Amino acid sequence: MVALSWAKPQPPDDAAEGAEDKWIQADGLRDYLAKLDSRFAPGHLADGIVFHHPDGRRAKIKRRDFA
Repeated sequence: MVALSWAKPQPPDDAAEGAEDKWIQADGLRDYLAKLDSRFAPGHLADGIVFHHPDGRRAKIKRRDFA
């Protein structure tokens, strides 16, 4: 999982120049998750991304949500 703040999401480091917001769209996010490496199990794909809100709420987007 990748923990992100509730603030405006930032594009991944390998995002193409000029494509800052494309990865936020469904197809860009699906492609990003398809190759996202797990921080907890290196060499394996991450299950998804968890967004953390300052008031404690969380939201999770999983790779399988796009299957």
